[in-house]
Amino acid sequence: MASGSKVKTGVKGLDIVLGGGLEAPSNILIYGSPMCGKRPLLMELMYHGMKQGIPVIYVLTDFGYGDWKAMMLKTGENVDEFEKKGLVHVIDCYTKQFNMSVRDTDFVSYADSATALSSISLKISRVADAVCETECPMGFRVGFHSLSTLFETLPASSVFKFIQFIIGKFRNSGATVFFVLEKGMHDDKTVTMVRHLMDGVIEFEYDKISILGVIGADRETHNFKMSSEGFEVFPSMTQLAQPPPAKPSETKQPVSVAAEAKGQKKTLASFVAKHAAGNPAQKKPAAPKPAKKAGGKPAQKSKK
Repeated sequence: MASGSKVKTGVKGLDIVLGGGLEAPSNILIYGSPMCGKRPLLMELMYHGMKQGIPVIYVLTDFGYGDWKAMMLKTGENVDEFEKKGLVHVIDCYTKQFNMSVRDTDFVSYADSATALSSISLKISRVADAVCETECPMGFRVGFHSLSTLFETLPASSVFKFIQFIIGKFRNSGATVFFVLEKGMHDDKTVTMVRHLMDGVIEFEYDKISILGVIGADRETHNFKMSSEGFEVFPSMTQLAQPPPAKPSETKQPVSVAAEAKGQKKTLASFVAKHAAGNPAQKKPAAPKPAKKAGGKPAQKSKK
């Protein structure tokens, strides 16, 4: 897909707030306090991607994939069908810490732990390369849950190098990556450095969310709700009143002042010529024809 083109997230109300969707490739931080709604939002972003035929990659550091699937199922998001279609890829960095006997499957790869960054990086590279070999006209999505686990167990410098690797790897692949970070667990410097690496931030503030850094997005805070029907964002009345953006074919091309003046001059000249041709008063009188004799020959002028 063309770089910078927008893809709809599929989350109800969110695409209006985002100004049409998210650009791909891009790296988006989902930031907020524990249990504020970050995980349900990430689940919906990934699920709606699969519904559009977009492959997804989960990188899970604080949940096993079995637990993750069970949580998605509670909101009616069954991914069994998408697993069979080859749209789901998982790097599970959690399960093997408690069950060393697990083995990789066709779509789940198990890392030894969340601290094994070299092993995780290698698995990410392999999965990303495999996904890129398939036809992905709308790119693919990556959900990383969560960065906080890494910052709590590893030196910050190591985590930043790892994030930079992920961003570089997936940006070149045309992916949209969602990183989850817990508010209140990290110092301001760490949070600022993570923000600096992102293309945009979806931030939770109590019962509202705000969008920062995304081109075309509304910067106001917005209400949202989570229910058995899913995650929903409520756009502002101003956005709802705005007409939809014009299609590329309907967009007028800019015209220079000189070209516009030349066109107007040409149009005026055509108008004058047209009306002059149809107005008898504007015509020159025709020269009189010489009178003819009865025999049919023109009368001769008398010589003086």
